[in-house]
Amino acid sequence: MNVEAREQAATRVRRMAADLNNEALCMAWRATEGAGVTKEVALVRGWIMDEFQARLGDDLFDEWLMSVDADGNSPDPLAFFEQAGHITPESALARSIPGSGNDGGHRGGEVSELLRGLPQGVVVVAVGAAGSGKSTGAAVARAHGYTVICLDELRQEISGDAGDQAATPLAVARQNTLLDAAMGAGEPVFLDSTNVEVRVRADLVARAHHHGRPVVALRFVPGRDVCQARNASRTGSARVPEDVLAWQYEGAQYASEAVLLAEGFIAAYTVD
Repeated sequence: MNVEAREQAATRVRRMAADLNNEALCMAWRATEGAGVTKEVALVRGWIMDEFQARLGDDLFDEWLMSVDADGNSPDPLAFFEQAGHITPESALARSIPGSGNDGGHRGGEVSELLRGLPQGVVVVAVGAAGSGKSTGAAVARAHGYTVICLDELRQEISGDAGDQAATPLAVARQNTLLDAAMGAGEPVFLDSTNVEVRVRADLVARAHHHGRPVVALRFVPGRDVCQARNASRTGSARVPEDVLAWQYEGAQYASEAVLLAEGFIAAYTVD
């Protein structure tokens, strides 16, 4: 890339950062954490930090900056925006579908009631680590006439092993084909997979929007020990490595209701 093209790209990225709302800007920062240290990543982080400073003000920005460790990682910047009054923890509930309640989660029969009350043709995206209860939610959804698309089942179909990660790309392609068909037919859909990555959810939201379908996130976040115990009871490839489970759990925790709403979901609910 020549100098002129690089400068044009830099200008576009700066404008994109300036156009992001506070939640999305914090998500963009989080997406760079853990990425390889390259010149490009450093530049993007610098532009995001410029936006942080402009929005938080010097004092609060300096407080956040002092909390960044030697590797460039920091506490969730959303907390600093909340402190500045730019984001309120209640904002997610205020934008939820009426009747959701604000008791911090839906359990058992409440999941059933929630699914029944969602708009026609809705796409429900489960978000949660292995062992968090997504498959139980999928079973409830199936009982209510939802088309359930399960990534584990698709891997089983393709390779004969539900835990075969090498089959994931083909399984995702098949998932998307089935999802597009179901949305085109106006069917309510429940996506049973972890969906703890921002880029994965972004693709699903974009697909739903393309078909004019409402898309809702259902967070499954029991205690970490619950996920670990359920995972430990599994055998073979169904058991997720501990480091992968920890990564999934952290991703699900980060995907708060406020973050999910900022990503384009019309509502986000939590199942403890």
